[in-house]
Amino acid sequence: MLFPTDSFFTRILYTLLPFMALITGFYSLLIWLAVAVTEDYIVESYLNLEAEAFQGKHAQVGRAAPMPNAIYLKGYWSTDPTLPLVALNLPPGHHELAKGDVHVLVSAVGGESALLVLLLDESKLSQTEGYRTQIFGLLCAVAGLILILGAILAIAIARAIAQPVSQLAAEVADAVPGPVRFSGFDRQDEIGTLSRTLSSLVTQQHSTLQREKAFTRHVSHELRTPLSILNNCLAILRLRTRSCGQKVKSR
Repeated sequence: MLFPTDSFFTRILYTLLPFMALITGFYSLLIWLAVAVTEDYIVESYLNLEAEAFQGKHAQVGRAAPMPNAIYLKGYWSTDPTLPLVALNLPPGHHELAKGDVHVLVSAVGGESALLVLLLDESKLSQTEGYRTQIFGLLCAVAGLILILGAILAIAIARAIAQPVSQLAAEVADAVPGPVRFSGFDRQDEIGTLSRTLSSLVTQQHSTLQREKAFTRHVSHELRTPLSILNNCLAILRLRTRSCGQKVKSR
């Protein structure tokens, strides 16, 4: 059995609650991924700008161009002996190291056989990195609040959907004899179809009952005289039988 209950309201609720939870989880995950993808896009764009700025200076002064240098950003030549081991022998392009906290851009520079290597520590660049746990907790709290509000909304929707059916069932149970028009009779949806069908059925049953009552009254009236005559004849036959028996005994 798909639903462990016969309640129409509960069945609707069992359908809406998992759907609402699934949608909430999906959008929470989507928001989290959007934040991560946006951060990566911003970092990559920033590295591209730094590489372009350095290449512009290198085109003017050659190797005398200063390498990008900040708390969160370091620049190296691929042949530099101080280049961190994690960035050795990386092909040109963007790379993420140390679980995504370190971003590396390897780019060719015009007129140089060595490659430009830019290392950016995202934990030092973004002020939000230190609050990742708090942000995740806030996101979970928002998801929980949405779940609670969604559950309340699901209950309200389930009641609104089940209310016409419950009202229709109550009207059918309390239907009086005679032609009836239950609630929702003029609706053009499934509730209207059900209401018209039940109204027609109850009306037909009332008509059938009236015909049966009329037939019973007619039969009762027509058979009253013959039954009375038969009853009197049976009474006379009983009297004759008793009289004949008494005569035989007296002899």
